[in-house]
Amino acid sequence: MFIKHSNGQKYLLTSFTTTNATFLTPGPVTTGQVVAPSQISQNETTFIEKFTATDTGAGTNISGVVNYIDGTNGIGFTPSAVMVVRTGGTDTAGAYPVTVADNGGPIIKAGIAAAGSGYAIADTGVITGGNSDATYTVTSILPTVIGGTTGGVANFTFVAGTKYASGKATATTTSTGSGTGLTLNIVASSTSATLTLNTSLSAAGTFKGVLIALP
Repeated sequence: MFIKHSNGQKYLLTSFTTTNATFLTPGPVTTGQVVAPSQISQNETTFIEKFTATDTGAGTNISGVVNYIDGTNGIGFTPSAVMVVRTGGTDTAGAYPVTVADNGGPIIKAGIAAAGSGYAIADTGVITGGNSDATYTVTSILPTVIGGTTGGVANFTFVAGTKYASGKATATTTSTGSGTGLTLNIVASSTSATLTLNTSLSAAGTFKGVLIALP
């Protein structure tokens, strides 16, 4: 498989099989995974998950979680898009994907976009987004400048949280202390996508496809 970079050059994508994923019942059943990194950088990497969804013939949609790697490790970024391509199967009634949505993941990097004001060492708060379970703790404050704002955050630690997406100037809320205005640039490592298939078949069948997470 080749990709074409913005510089006009083509690059070969190499691949290797990784650990099988686990899935939610009655969602897709794994048939194997492929990670396809380019020769440019990690941010050009495409993650490919092969799966099989089994329809019971009940005439209803089915949903399941397709893990990009193994359900625990993330892919190092939030995908710009997630696509599903059908590759085969035994059904004859034209089952097709209804929705596919990235589920986000833990925050792996965070930096200060705006330092805010009024913070003190050991103040805590929540990073908005995801499951609202990523938190920060202030560890140092910017020096006070005469005539300027006081209590801007210089450094902090954070708890990664779950189901976050990468973003710039992500807002925070204060849990302890009286600081305001701290925003963060965050990088989240997505772990999976939720796929819903229209499998309104009169008899049982399978839908084979490929989930592609694009950088």
